[in-house]
Amino acid sequence: MGGQELDFRIRCAAGLLNWLALAPIGAELATEPPEQIERWLVPVLAGAFRGSPDIG
Repeated sequence: MGGQELDFRIRCAAGLLNWLALAPIGAELATEPPEQIERWLVPVLAGAFRGSPDIG
């Protein structure tokens, strides 16, 4: 993974987290226990950094 691709993925993941914090769903997440939020978000962020094996 090149530097530009990593930068892009980091910005996408940060944008996703920012959207979750600011969107109406952020209020819903605030009522969830941290463990539940972690179970939901870790796979999403891991997927953002893993990417597709077809991309070269």
